[in-house]
Parts: sequence; structure tokens; C-alpha cells
Amino acid sequence: MEHNGNKGNFIFWDATCIKMFGKTVAKCRDELIAAGDDIKVFPSCVDEILSKTWAIRFKYHSQLRQSCVLDASEEPYHIQTLTTTLGLKVITN
Repeated sequence: MEHNGNKGNFIFWDATCIKMFGKTVAKCRDELIAAGDDIKVFPSCVDEILSKTWAIRFKYHSQLRQSCVLDASEEPYHIQTLTTTLGLKVITN
């Protein structure tokens, strides 16, 4: 993930990956490798996350500069609670 010039890596464990994409981390990794370096090609696991709004709970490891995704939810209540708490605005198409 990249935002305002800062980059962050997110580690997904099988349980969260299966919940979000319906497949294991290994299967998603294989799709990313098969896509190669062509930035115009998005494997289905990437397409699935880009087309949704999620509330994600993660833990940041400052020494490793990585984040582990602990849980994810598409429930409107969780998304609304998070956006209200953080003062964010959700834009829908």
C-alpha cells in the first residue's frame, strides 16, 4: 500500500485471506506471481479488494515496517462506526 509517498506492507494470514477472498494466502500469492510485472493486469484477489469498502483491524510492527491484518469486515455498522470515529467520509459510486 502507498499513500502520500509512504509505503506499507500488510501481511495477511490464511484465516483473514479466506474470509476476504475465499482462498488461502498461497492461492492469492500464486495469482500475483502468475500475473507477472504487467501493472495493467490485476489478479482477481486484488480486483476483489479494490471494488469494496472494508473496515480493517490491523497491528503495526514499527521495527519491521509491516502490518498484520487481524480482521476485516464489510458490515455497514462496522464501516460506519469506524468512519464516524475517525471523521472520514465514505464516497459511494
